[in-house]
Amino acid sequence: MVLKQKGRHDEEEAFVLIKNSVYLGYGFIDKTEQISTAEE
Repeated sequence: MVLKQKGRHDEEEAFVLIKNSVYLGYGFIDKTEQISTAEE
């Protein structure tokens, strides 16, 4: 599961990665990028 949140500025989104009910990490990504797999 990827939870998307508001980023640090308008061109960015924050995300939290959870797999099998385990928190794996977080990060920031440009709004133009797509996350479609856990490996990305």
